Amino acid sequence: MKALSQKFLNIPDSVIECPIFPKCGGCQTLDLPYINQLIQKQNFLQALFSSWNPLLHLTQPSPKLTSYRNKILFPVSPSNPIRIGLFQANTHRVIETKQCAVTEEKLMLLAQKALKILKKHRIPGYNEFNYKGILRYLLFRYSHSTDQSLLALITNGPIKSEAVFHHLWEKLHPLGLVSLFSNINTARHNIILSQHSTLIHGNPYYEDQLLNRTFYIGAQSFYQSNSSQAELIYKKIAFYAKNHPGPIWDLYCGIGTISQIISTEYPVIGVESTKEAVDLGNLAIQKNQLKNVQLINLDIDKFLKNPPYSPQLVVVNPPRQGLTPKLIEALKILKPEAILYLSCNPKSFKKNVLSL
Repeated sequence: MKALSQKFLNIPDSVIECPIFPKCGGCQTLDLPYINQLIQKQNFLQALFSSWNPLLHLTQPSPKLTSYRNKILFPVSPSNPIRIGLFQANTHRVIETKQCAVTEEKLMLLAQKALKILKKHRIPGYNEFNYKGILRYLLFRYSHSTDQSLLALITNGPIKSEAVFHHLWEKLHPLGLVSLFSNINTARHNIILSQHSTLIHGNPYYEDQLLNRTFYIGAQSFYQSNSSQAELIYKKIAFYAKNHPGPIWDLYCGIGTISQIISTEYPVIGVESTKEAVDLGNLAIQKNQLKNVQLINLDIDKFLKNPPYSPQLVVVNPPRQGLTPKLIEALKILKPEAILYLSCNPKSFKKNVLSL
């Protein structure tokens, strides 16, 4: 460990203090100095890939160690009065959370003000055991670069009093809230959001600035939760993309973040199955005045049946389960010059790479 620690320069060896750790289940290694967390990740990757000995770079430290998360989901307790917070580790018991070391401070401020309003209107929390109550979760999203935020109330049924939404908007809009949504989810399972969110006040998105691009993020958009680390990731992808000039496919593109950041004089096609994400991505393409980027709302397997051109480079950013079998077979046949694979699950990444 000592030899590895010497490779990480200027990394704090102190522990980040958080008032709700370790009760909260959101962070698992906050009791370790950050340098030890990096070493733990590096050792995990080296062990996972030891059988085929790839070139592994050092784990990239995050530029920010605290107050970096731009999104937080607060479950609501069925207590009277309600509480919001995070789940205790391995339970669905809500730990009241007024401070969180890794979440943007502005989000925590908005959450406490929203809670005060919801208590005043006596909106009951949802009880997952008897399926009674209304309020299930509060979803907050925030842009540090624009100071804009979004709030979605996830409920077990409609909130019948419009005064609740008016009150929330009246108090939170002056603090930067630009989008207020209602998402009704009556299903008796642990999937957080239903497929449709209804805009109550404001815009259907908030804006964020990343690497000289404007992006529009909705209630259900996928967006990297650590913006400062996302910039480093996307810079790296753009660097590698420049080494493979030619047409590009960006698969599982979401709102088209990567498509737009790596855009050059060559065409880029982003493919995404969620219509809302494609619509928001196309708005951003217009805003950023990008002529060579096109986003397509299609399931990837369907896209593969009739693609408009063969790519020189393929970028993939799949969900945790990794690439579909049909996509793996298609990539074997296409033989693009390079594949850039952004993964949130190293195990599925390894499995996919070995299949390719």
